[in-house]
Amino acid sequence: MKKIKMGCFIGLVVTLFSTLSYADTITGELTFMKKASFAGVVYMEAIEGYEAPLIVGASVDQLDKKFTKKIVVGGKGGAVSFRNSDAIDHNIYSNDSLSGVKFDVGLMVPAGKKVIDVTWEEKLLVRYGCKIHPKMKSYIFTSPTSFYQVLEFEKKVKSYTFVLENVPDELTEVSLMIPKYDVATLKLAEGESKEIIVLRKGKKKAILTVSRVK
Repeated sequence: MKKIKMGCFIGLVVTLFSTLSYADTITGELTFMKKASFAGVVYMEAIEGYEAPLIVGASVDQLDKKFTKKIVVGGKGGAVSFRNSDAIDHNIYSNDSLSGVKFDVGLMVPAGKKVIDVTWEEKLLVRYGCKIHPKMKSYIFTSPTSFYQVLEFEKKVKSYTFVLENVPDELTEVSLMIPKYDVATLKLAEGESKEIIVLRKGKKKAILTVSRVK
């Protein structure tokens, strides 16, 4: 009987420890010096030995000749689902020279659906568009962890906030990726707040401020 009680106690301690180790919250603000860019994504970097849960349910629609998401987040080994809610045909494809990713889903009729497998590496921002409507564009980001937030920018809005909750203690680096910008990365311990200049081709474009609390 004593052994059973001790086992329950150990199990409770392990459970509590596990809960506590996922208690950090990352908050931040991104402020552009002039007009904002297209979109960006804030995410926690992985570490060696960290196994991120598979990101499922990544999807994006097409409506009024626009993609409904400026950035859709998927994970390596997962998939991205495309839908067409327009009354016209579309043809989603990618021939992204920066990431080296190529795909073509073929013709998508109204109410059509296509799915692609995410086979490329993590931390890539892959641009895709529509062959029929050249002004349509969006991105797929392959996140290394399940802790991320997409920021959709507007030209007249300069400041954006974000929150990443339940971040494990062992994940200490937070990064910001924006198309055509340099990746900005900060290492944060509990209770720290840091600031970094966000660059594009060596020029100052924005300021990123990030804090970490329990």
